[in-house]
This record gives sequence, C-alpha cells and structure tokens, in this order.
Amino acid sequence: MTVSTEIDSEEYTGNGVTKTFPYRFRILQASNIVVTSIDLNDVETVLVLGTDYTITGSGGYSGGNVILTTPLENGYGLTLVRDLPITQETDLRNQGTFFPEVHEDAFDKLTMLVQQVWSWFGLALRRNTSLSKFYDAKAYRIGNLANPLNPQDAVTKGYMDAVSNNNINRTLRVPESFIQEVPATSLRVNRILAFNNTGDPIAVLPESGSAADVLIDLASAENGKGDALVAVKQPYSGSVARTQHGKNADTISVKDFGVDSSVGAGALVTLDSVFSTLAAAKEVYPFVTALSQSLDFAALQAAVNSMSSKGGGNVYMPEGDYYLSDTVTITTSGISLTGVGPNEGLTRIVNASQSTPALIFGSATADIHRNSLSNIIFGQSSGVPASDGNMAVKFMRCRNLRITDVEAFGFPAKLFNGFVLSDVVGSWVTRVGVQDTGGDGITIKDKCIDLYISSCRSDANANMGWLITDSEGLYISDCTAYGNHGNAWRFNTKGANGNQNIFMSNCIGDTSGYYNWVVEQMTNAVLTSCWGSAQLSQSSNTFASGFIFNGDNVSNISLNQISAYANNHHGVELVKAKDININAIRSGGDYRAGVNNGLGGEPSSGLAISSLCQRINVSGGIIRGHTKSAAITIGPESKGIVIDGVDVRNNIGGTIENYPPSDRVIRNCAGYNPIGVVVTTPALPGSSIGCKNESGVDCIVYLTGGNVQNIEIDNVYVTNGTNQSIYLSAGSYINISYTTSPTWKWVGQ
Repeated sequence: MTVSTEIDSEEYTGNGVTKTFPYRFRILQASNIVVTSIDLNDVETVLVLGTDYTITGSGGYSGGNVILTTPLENGYGLTLVRDLPITQETDLRNQGTFFPEVHEDAFDKLTMLVQQVWSWFGLALRRNTSLSKFYDAKAYRIGNLANPLNPQDAVTKGYMDAVSNNNINRTLRVPESFIQEVPATSLRVNRILAFNNTGDPIAVLPESGSAADVLIDLASAENGKGDALVAVKQPYSGSVARTQHGKNADTISVKDFGVDSSVGAGALVTLDSVFSTLAAAKEVYPFVTALSQSLDFAALQAAVNSMSSKGGGNVYMPEGDYYLSDTVTITTSGISLTGVGPNEGLTRIVNASQSTPALIFGSATADIHRNSLSNIIFGQSSGVPASDGNMAVKFMRCRNLRITDVEAFGFPAKLFNGFVLSDVVGSWVTRVGVQDTGGDGITIKDKCIDLYISSCRSDANANMGWLITDSEGLYISDCTAYGNHGNAWRFNTKGANGNQNIFMSNCIGDTSGYYNWVVEQMTNAVLTSCWGSAQLSQSSNTFASGFIFNGDNVSNISLNQISAYANNHHGVELVKAKDININAIRSGGDYRAGVNNGLGGEPSSGLAISSLCQRINVSGGIIRGHTKSAAITIGPESKGIVIDGVDVRNNIGGTIENYPPSDRVIRNCAGYNPIGVVVTTPALPGSSIGCKNESGVDCIVYLTGGNVQNIEIDNVYVTNGTNQSIYLSAGSYINISYTTSPTWKWVGQ
C-alpha cells in the first residue's frame, strides 16, 4: 500500500457526549499517536494510552478510532497527532528473501516521518518568504514571553499594561477621541495654557503682575524662582528672615528622590516599573546595577548621597514602608536618618535581601562621627528568608553615634540578627527594641568603648538577647532580655581585648533557653540590681543557672543586690572567678512553688562557689527555699572565701556546705553560725607554737589557768596573763607563750 494522504493529525471539539474520534492516517502501532486535550483556559494535557484512551486500526492503512475513557467536555479541544520514533528498524540483508510488504512498511515510515517533520514546520513561527522582514503568527497569540530587556525586544501584555497604565494615570485626559496637541515648548514657556473656541489648547501670556504671573514664577523649579521667592521667619526673638528654599534644604526627604507611596503600596517595587532600560535608570541613580533593584533602595541611597555631598544633614523618611533590595550605606559623618515620631505614624524599613544588612553606618576603613538613627522600625520581607549576615543595621567605626527609638521586629518576617555595633566609641543607645529574630538581638563587639545604653530590650530571639564581646566602658541601665532561646546576656571574648569596665544597673535576664547570664570574660565590673530568673524548659535545661561566672579572666566584679529566682539549677554559680564581691544577694524564696532554684531537679544552691574560685566575698543578703542542696555550697579547693551576714535560714537542703581550708571565713550568717555556736576546740600546742583557726568561722578563745607570759595574734602582741577571752578570726594564728600550760576553749561566732 502507498501513503496516499498528507494528513497526519486530527482536531476535534468536545460536546460532553462523544468519546470516539476517528483518525484518517496510517500508524504502525498504537503508541504512534499522541492524544492531547486543551481546556477552556488553553491548558494542554497529554493523555495516557490505556488509561485515558484506547486505539483501533493500528498497523492498518486507512486509520481507525481513538476511544476516550470519558467523553470530551463541552468546548474542550482534542488533537490526534502521529508521532513516530525517528528510527530505521528494517534490516535488509544481502541475498536475503525479498518481502515487498517489509520494504513497503519501511518506505511508508520514511514518508510518514517526512510528513511529521513537515507538520512541525507548519506549527513554527515563520517568515512568509525569504524577502519578508517579519514573522507571521497567522493570527495566533505568542505566549510565555519574558519581559523585554533590550530596545528591540518583543513586549509582553503585562509589561505594556504596567507601562501604559503608569503613563496614562499621569496624563491629562479629555473625553473626546481627538484633541490638537499643545503648542511647542518655545511657544508655551512662562505662558498659561488655555483653550480656544474649538476646545483646542493654546498658550497665552499672563497679565504682567497678575496673580497668574506670580503663580507661574512660584511654580517654577528654576534657580531663583519657586520656593526661593518665599520668605520665612521664625516667630522668636533674634530670628532672621530666610527663603523657603534655604529652609527646605535643612532636611532632605527620601520622597524628594523618587519614592512614591502610591506605587507599590507597601511592597517591593523594582526600577523596571519606572525605567525601561538600565541606562535610563542610571541617569537618575548612577549607582544602581540592575533594574531588579528596588525603587526605595535607589531613592534612599540617592538621598543619603545628596546629603553626603553637602557634608551632612538629616534624611527624613515619612510614614510608610520602604522595601530595600540592597544595603543602603552611610559612610559620611554628620548624616542622620529619621522617621516619623512615635505619636505621628510608623516608618518601617523592610529588608528584602537574604544575607545582608538593610543599613550600614560606617565602614571597615575609616571613622565617621556624629551620625544618628531614630524613629524607624525594621522588618524582613516575607518572601525572602533571612540567613546569616542578614540584620537590621550594622554600625562600624562610628564615633559619637546616637541610636534612639529604633526597633527590629519579626514582621512582615523574621530578621536573622537585630543590631550589630562593631568598634563604636563614645555613643548613646536609647529605647532600642529587638524581638523575634532568627539569631541574636543586639551584638556589641570589636572593642566598642564608652557606650551609654539605656531603656532597651531584646526579647524572644532564637539565640542571644545580648552578645557582648571585647568591649569596655559600657554603661548599661534599665535593659531587658526576656524569652530568648539562647542566653539573655552573654559576655565573651575572641581573644582580643576582653570585656572590662562594665557598669550595669536594673537589667533583667528572664525565661531563657539556657543560662540567663553567662560571663565568660569580664574584669573590673559592677552589676547592681540585676535579675536572672527562670528558663524556658525545666526538663531539657536542667543545668541552667540564673547567673554563671566562668572564665580565666573573670575577676574584680561587684554584684550588688542581684536577684536569682526560679532557675533550673543554681541561682548564682561561680566556676572560674576571682576577686568577686557579692553584696545583698537575693536567691530563692521560702519553698513557694516556682520561686525557688533547682526546678530542673538537680541538687542546686542559691550560691554555688566551685573549687576553682579565689577571693570571693559575700556580704549580706537572703538565700532561702533550697530543698536538695545547701543554700550556699563552697568547693573544697576554693581559696579566700568570706561569707558574712547572709541569712541562710529555711533551706531544707542545708545552710552552708563548707569544706573548710585554712583561709575560709563564715560569720554572722543566721541559720549557720549565730553567736555561741560551739566548734571543736583544737589541742593546745607547745609554748610559743602557733595554732591556726581552721574552723571556718571566727571564734572567741577562752583561756584559764596556767602561767601565761605572752599572747600574739598573727605575730602581733595582744596581751599577757591567763583568764583571758581573745577574738580569733577564721584563718588567723594564735601564739601563746607559757611556763605552765593553761586550759582553753573555742566558741564559734
């Protein structure tokens, strides 16, 4: 048989009833037909043989039928297209048997492949002739185009609609289908637009000195006109007259550089919504690198650059959301960035970058001075997941910096870090809030010096609330850290300079994932009225204490009136620390549920001093309610420990767990050593041989009888004779010279 028809496809439209659709061309096997349905939205679906349809007539010469499993829906299209594998499967052997049908089938397949390719060509976008300068789409749509990049690219409907609507909305329109164009520029300069008797535009001169004449000059942006013609004078004694032009120059608004609150309406608007080419965008914003960058970024950076060119000043950001695709950098001294006041609305900067800061003040190469950031809230774009490096603001090498009324919250989405201060000196941080970041809230590092930080909070962050590294001269007051999944406060070092000269008051670390306060490196510090209480999980963080001081360089620290309640482990834990003064400690609370320390179930104390500590002085305070361990535990090898005047009553687990070395003093502690407590009296040594008070408490030595010539305390003469009462401090030596041995008795104080 011959291939007698050029038909290699069929097209049908469904009526919701018919299931059988004929095809009029030869196929060698059932898989040689591709069956495709097209719904009312032009969505194509390739049907599956044996599941969606069956075929009759395969291997014949006159066609057959495609039988659908279910009727083709009304209005749906169906195409039946022959699709042969591009192979030659007939094996013609030398001197072999001649089978005409075999040869016929091979030639038929070849012919059908030619038809198949010809059909593909028929579906392609083509020029009509070789002379044609265009491609003829035969009245079909061309779909799935990308937006144009180059001047001669095809334009999509969406792109054209966006550009057209943007332009039309900015155009003066008339209801008529046609109107004459306005006069040329030369004919309309400094004239008034009017309309003649046919309604067509004309340009007319305003009457000299008329209101229109004045208004034209006032509306002009030329130098010397516009706001330069308006005088202002403040109603105060000593004020001088200025032009409004000079007044306006005092503050630059980001809206002066292209931000339009009507565009985007709180979403990221890219430069390609305004500019058709990158070159056009660079004419306005020379620093941009792609049309995918946000208009808000370009406008804000342009405002900063403009203020930098005049040597500093304030960049004002009115109420609204500003989406930044890239980091805005401020590297000039004297630049301030200011949003609306707390009672005037909300200025929010949204970081639309995954791993970079929204803002950077300063650089790694040079100092900047007298910069400020105020009245702005930061968030992360909901469509851009934050990762390491992402943050609200990074401050580098800033001097005399002021940060006031600034916040970073987890909306629209979470930032990774809040604020990072690196090598910032002589600066003020006031009323700064961070909440719900994916990392650390506030980081102070790289030798920040003389920072005055007050009324700030860093809560509910995935890691640290406050991370302070290698900084000195920090004055921190009235700051909080609640609900952080790491530590509330952490002081550590990268091996540079360590933390020193730290002064903190009225600061809170509460309900943390681990220790509330972790001090790994700190020297010469005073913490007053600070709070460390509660952890997020009693079961998983059993060893988390309210405060822990643990480092080779943790020394010379005064802890005044600190409070530690409801911690999973100890209230205050000293592991590696020396020269620590603790005054008026408050830890635990009289067996009340949820108040005492040790909620994790481990033996826990209000104050735990390890064997690695030296010269620890504890004076005054109350430690109560500990059930599984003593109120105060002291490691056996700790040295120079003095506990004086601490109330340790009402602790079921014990008062003071003491392993007394030679230099330990415990006195005036209610519940442990009230006046008159009897201690073991040591044996009287020989004449002139010293005896050390190793009881751990101060004692009174009562001496009777014998013949005593001389009594010394720590090699200093005190008195002579017998029948004496001598005060002997813990760790001190008493030396008695006698000819006849007296009798003595020691009583603890």
